[in-house]
Amino acid sequence: MRTFEEYAFGGHVESAKNVPLVFPKYDPKGPSMPGRPPGCSGDPNPNFVAEVQEVCGPGDTILVMCATGGRGAMAVNALAQAGFMKAYNIVNGFEGDRVDDPGSVFHGKHMRNGWKNAGLPWGYDFHPDLMWVAE
Repeated sequence: MRTFEEYAFGGHVESAKNVPLVFPKYDPKGPSMPGRPPGCSGDPNPNFVAEVQEVCGPGDTILVMCATGGRGAMAVNALAQAGFMKAYNIVNGFEGDRVDDPGSVFHGKHMRNGWKNAGLPWGYDFHPDLMWVAE
């Protein structure tokens, strides 16, 4: 569910199959996604559901995770509409919420809650059979 960039540079759950919901793009004169720098947005992956259907059945349990939980919720909604009965969003995503403490060296960083900050297993290793790659 994480973008290729998040998967490659921010880390991922080692055993997770990566199918991005959105492809990031940058246009300095274009719109921004909420909480992102100016010009940072994304294009939906039109094949998201079809790509999930290639690896999961409608009765399989699917744990969906993005960076902070927002895209994960959208992905779960899309999967539910497609008939997946057990798709769940990991609340707070992989990176969690931003630290809101001006006195902290981590102020503004995604270091509060989330999969990675809970000490759950993750890494940076590349697994070609699990990575999404543009065709």
